[in-house]
Amino acid sequence: MRKLYLTCGILAPIAYVVTVIYGAAITPGYSHVAHAISSLVEAGAPLRWKIDPGFILYNCLLLAFAAGLLREVTAARRPGTLVGAALALTVVPILSLLMYFFPQDPIGSAPTTAGTVHLILALGTAVLTILTMLLTGAGARRYLPLQHLRRFAVWNALFVFITGGMSTAGMALKSPYFGIFERMTIGGFELWVLVLALSLLTGYAPAAYHEVKS
Repeated sequence: MRKLYLTCGILAPIAYVVTVIYGAAITPGYSHVAHAISSLVEAGAPLRWKIDPGFILYNCLLLAFAAGLLREVTAARRPGTLVGAALALTVVPILSLLMYFFPQDPIGSAPTTAGTVHLILALGTAVLTILTMLLTGAGARRYLPLQHLRRFAVWNALFVFITGGMSTAGMALKSPYFGIFERMTIGGFELWVLVLALSLLTGYAPAAYHEVKS
């Protein structure tokens, strides 16, 4: 069971990247440089029905990974910060799955209730992705198997925060490079998920839990 949920954590970022590449390839006029990833499945997108299953699969894989991690750190009585990190990570795919029912409004169209809810959900996921990295970095200080991820977690959280600000500014200013900024932000989080899952899968066995006493 443990290996299964950690494998889901490895497969989730791969599923996301493949879905984005596939969606862009079949969407006429789409630009990775300028357009938001959400534009692939925005309200009225003619090929949304082909692309949404990939994002749903990604979120289900991420949810399985996060839920398994939460169960493990809770049962093993890990530091509270790690439990908080796993809980935050569990909520991320739940909010993302809700976006399926509240698609993004097309750029330049009149705002709708669904589009507004989409933005709120997106903001929530952004905050939680940064929070899960910061909490993991804090908890790893007292948790030997993840100590090697301390600096990576904090620096990656800072990277996501900065690029997220760039992405927000780019969207507000209708920057022709908005797509790049957004991909840097999301890419930082996906890299984090992949590194965390790989570290847990290859770094120790369930019987090798060791907590550092402060």
